Amino acid sequence: ANHGLTGSHNLGNTCFMNSSIQCMSNSIDLTAYFLSKQFEKEINTSNKLGLGGRLAKAWYNLLCEFWLGNSRVGDASEFKSTIAKRARQFAGFSQHDSHELMTFFLDTLNEDLN
Repeated sequence: ANHGLTGSHNLGNTCFMNSSIQCMSNSIDLTAYFLSKQFEKEINTSNKLGLGGRLAKAWYNLLCEFWLGNSRVGDASEFKSTIAKRARQFAGFSQHDSHELMTFFLDTLNEDLN
C-alpha cells in the first residue's frame, strides 16, 4: 500500500500546488482529523468567508485518495477548481507562489469549519 506516499498529477505548472498539498497531507494531526470525518460536524455552510464546506470536502476527498486509495498518483483537480472558485488567480494553469496558496487554503479551510 502507498498510504501517504501518493503524489499528485501535474495539472500544468501546478508544482506550487503539489508541494503545498504534500506538506499539508503530511501534517498528520490535520490528516487524521479529516480522515476520521470529524470535520463533517464542524462545517459552516453559512459563513460568507468560506466556501460552504466545499473546500473541506474537496480536501477530504483528496486525502482519501492519498491515504486510503491504492494509486500512486492522486487527482487534485477538484481541490484546484474549488480553490479557483474563490481565488481566481489560481484558475488556469499558471505558476504561483506556494506560500500564497497555503495561506489562502488554510484561511478558507478555517472559515469552512468555523
